[in-house]
Parts: sequence; C-alpha cells; structure tokens
Amino acid sequence: MDTQATSPTQDFDHPYALTSNLEIVSVLRNIQTRNALLQLRVQPASGSIVTTLLHVDVENNALIFDSAPTQVLTERIVSAPRLHFEASVDSVHVSFQTGSASTCTYEGAPAVRTPMPIQVIRVQRRDYFRIATPVTRPVMCKIKVEGKTHSLPLDDISAGGISIFDDSIGLDHTIGVVYEDCTIDLPEVGTITVTLRVAHAKEITLSNGRVRYRLGCSFVSPTGLATNYVQRYVTKLQREEIARKRGFA
Repeated sequence: MDTQATSPTQDFDHPYALTSNLEIVSVLRNIQTRNALLQLRVQPASGSIVTTLLHVDVENNALIFDSAPTQVLTERIVSAPRLHFEASVDSVHVSFQTGSASTCTYEGAPAVRTPMPIQVIRVQRRDYFRIATPVTRPVMCKIKVEGKTHSLPLDDISAGGISIFDDSIGLDHTIGVVYEDCTIDLPEVGTITVTLRVAHAKEITLSNGRVRYRLGCSFVSPTGLATNYVQRYVTKLQREEIARKRGFA
C-alpha cells in the first residue's frame, strides 16, 4: 500500500532538505533506534503531544507511532489533514511532515500510522553559532501579514536565522511558510531587511504557567550586507557577555 501521495508538497529550496528515500529512511531509523522523543503537532496548529517512532515500515511506505494518551487527542490527530514532527538527535534537529494519520495496533498496543514523509529537514545546530538576545532591551523583528505589521521580540540570532516569540499567534506557524521584507533593528549596528522561512515551531510553558510560542526562522538568500550586520551584532553580544563574566559590566 503506497500512502506517500497524501504527504505535503516538497520544499525543494530548503537548504537542509533530504529527499532521497534512502536518506530519509536512514534518519528515521536512527530516531527509532535511539528511542528519541518526537513532538507531534497537528497542522493547522491545534496543540501537540510527545510521542515515539515505533516502526519504519518501508514495505508499506508508512510510519507507526505511539498512540496519543487520550481518545480526544487521538481523534484530533486522525482528523488533521497533516502532521508535523520534530526531534533532536545528537545535536541535530530533525523535522518532517506527513499526511493524515489512521489508528492501528502495533505489537498488540494502540498506535497511529502515517504516510512516509517525502522530505526530512535535518539541521546541524552547530552550523551557525547562535546567541541569545538581551531580554531587558529586546531586539524586534517587524513582519507584515495582510497589511498588518507584527513587531515580535527575538529570542536568539545567528548568521543562519533567528528565533522569535509570537505569543499572539499573529503569524502562520506552518513549517516552510515564507515571510518577505522583514526588518530587524540591530542596536548599534543597523537595520536589515530579510526573507524568513519558518523552520520549526514550539509551544513553551514557563514555570509560572504562561504559554509562549517560539518560531525558529532561517534566512532565505540573505544579502552580503545583512549577513555582515548579523555577524557584527553577534560578535558585539559575545564581547558583552565576556565582559559581564569578567565583571566589567
């Protein structure tokens, strides 16, 4: 049974996309072997659960995951048109989308079955040095959506992209969505205009119970000037951090 046709469309332009079936199966089997935890998010956004990959069914072009802890969550997963998964294995961030799921059993226990993904995004986190931006004087990113400008605080920044908080959920959190003409004012360095692509999204619950929505976005073909400004700003933050540790700030 070939279920791959129901998977989302490939993003051929993503710099870290794996589209070879052999590579995809290898990454997925590594996740299964390591018993790595995956965050499963329903698309469009409707909550998330933590699950594990039980079986990579190459013969039937499918994946089998642990079932959701409640029937309500299972029904929500099965009714969704697509699902998004994220995992971290050996400092490598892995994400992929599948088409709709169905319930099944695996080794006598309830499980969820999805089509095999047609691409996997695999990002080595050490490809770019990432540094947190100041909390007391947040760096803001302005993104226009349907004529409305959203000013969102950065969580961190690197030469490869940024993480931002979208607590009001004014943006589309779907992986692969692109936002053009975004502006970021880098204090004491300058303002850059960049195109952002959503690489991953995460719901964070703080110790006080507050829920925040964090988006990791990669720069799409940044200009040399923009890259230079980001590198200068990252270096500036590094120097400030070193000065604080030495007691000079």
